[in-house]
Amino acid sequence: WCRMIRERLDSIYEEILPQKHAGIVSAILLGDKAELDADTKALYQKNGIAHILAISGLHVSLLGAGLFAIIRKVGSPLLPAAGVTILVLVFYGCLTEFGISTQRAVGMLILAMLAKVLGKSYDSRSACALCGLFILLVNPLQLHQAGFQLSFATAFGISYFGQEMEQ
Repeated sequence: WCRMIRERLDSIYEEILPQKHAGIVSAILLGDKAELDADTKALYQKNGIAHILAISGLHVSLLGAGLFAIIRKVGSPLLPAAGVTILVLVFYGCLTEFGISTQRAVGMLILAMLAKVLGKSYDSRSACALCGLFILLVNPLQLHQAGFQLSFATAFGISYFGQEMEQ
């Protein structure tokens, strides 16, 4: 069903936007670069902003944290806010075909939400390690993929240096 929704969103973008813009919107929101013309892709690469066209852990983290904050701000109790946020994150991950960085970010945000709901502390390095372990249990060959290595190295680096700077 996610593929059907994804295809429908793609067709909506194509209906309401010029083809060039529809490809950019689809790449940014869904991670689908199939409709992106070669000139546009080259332009993004030349200017060093091609990362905008990839669904990254940062996109997912901003979506999850932002949504949770908005839901809480309008007065929702903690458990429903966390539940809705988790459902939206899983749905968005499904729409973007759950790349490795998306799997890691969704997993870490789910663990953060569960910790908050249970009144426990959250350790991002432990959450990152648990997500990596789960991904490798499902598919051990991911360990050899650059996307896996970069996503986890970045998450660990941010966590480590973030904690070092706080002290």
